[in-house]
Amino acid sequence: MRFARLRSPRRALAAALAAAVLAVAGWSVYWHLAAARVEARLAQWPAAGGAWQGSYESAAVSGFPFWLAVEIERPALVWRQGAVLWRGSRLTVRSRPWAPARFLVDLPPRQQLAFEHGRREVEIAMARGSAEAVLAGGGLRMLAARLERVTVTADIGPLAVERLAFDAAAEGDALWEAGVLAEGIEAGVLAPPLAARLPRL
Repeated sequence: MRFARLRSPRRALAAALAAAVLAVAGWSVYWHLAAARVEARLAQWPAAGGAWQGSYESAAVSGFPFWLAVEIERPALVWRQGAVLWRGSRLTVRSRPWAPARFLVDLPPRQQLAFEHGRREVEIAMARGSAEAVLAGGGLRMLAARLERVTVTADIGPLAVERLAFDAAAEGDALWEAGVLAEGIEAGVLAPPLAARLPRL
């Protein structure tokens, strides 16, 4: 009777190292392909067409190996040919390579909104702002935003909120659930009939 010879420890170690090297190389190729797809989408973002148009000054993809992070400098979104314009200093969008439909967003501390082709403007400042979005079927499935120490300056007066939370869920083109929670509201812009300060809304 013959018995199979056991592999030597050196051969087992070499096989394990080779498998690890192949896994790392394969993951590196996958990440860089995913990053290239992100860059291609960014290149198409400023293109005309649809209700929304976007633009930015520069963008860079980083985060290897476990994140796809996009740093967008001076992003802008225009809705309906200038009816609404949003601008920010910097926008950071992150996703996991294995979950490309889920995004984590770091909002810029200072933002501007312009309505009616620039005739009305709103300045927004915040200590910290983040959002999470999930896409499905080419559209928005879920959106959750958390903002802290928000100040809104408009021509009708200022508004300050200590904490602001917004949650929305959608199905296809329909928004079927939404909620807003605000705490510590300095509502001078709304009063009267509301009190100048609202603890919770």
